[in-house]
Amino acid sequence: MPSINIAIIAVTCIITYVGWQNQVFLRRFMLKPYQNIRNNEWINLISSGFLHADAMHLLFNMLALFFFGDEVLNVFLIKYGLFVGNFLFVLFYITAIFFANIYPTIKNKDNKMYSAFGASGAVSAILYFFIILNPWHNIYIYFIKMPAIVFGILYLVFETVMAKRAKDNIGHDAHISGAIYGIIVVFIFFWKEGISFFEKIINY
Repeated sequence: MPSINIAIIAVTCIITYVGWQNQVFLRRFMLKPYQNIRNNEWINLISSGFLHADAMHLLFNMLALFFFGDEVLNVFLIKYGLFVGNFLFVLFYITAIFFANIYPTIKNKDNKMYSAFGASGAVSAILYFFIILNPWHNIYIYFIKMPAIVFGILYLVFETVMAKRAKDNIGHDAHISGAIYGIIVVFIFFWKEGISFFEKIINY
């Protein structure tokens, strides 16, 4: 039976496809802080996470969710059981989208031209949750193998630099916010795994 993580991927693909076919739908539910704040369209802080610009954007996010999501889901299932664990994992994912979009929304509240969509913030939360669980697990990036903790540090440095430059069309602020949210959730709700993270780092 497919996991709830696969269900999230399927739902995201379907909603994204609807957005590709219907530009009115896409514009209505994408993140547009200037408009969303003035029209009280707070649902957009979540709905935008289920929309993507193109096939590559969708594929990259969904592949990352596919490879790391089930590992994180298993932690929820082990601690909370099947029903509650699945529910809390979905809640974690949705709130990660929301949290990742808060700072970009505040930052661009007076910018009429700013718009964004994509699951990258929530995927970052999943990824960094996974990194805390498995800091020495090897991750392959373009055929380069490195420990997850090393990748996590390099990724945050890269995203911070690119966010300050703000010269591309990528939501670096959302990536950073999502990563922070994933880490926070581990250390608050799965504190034993958080303590284990430091033990794994020290005893490596």
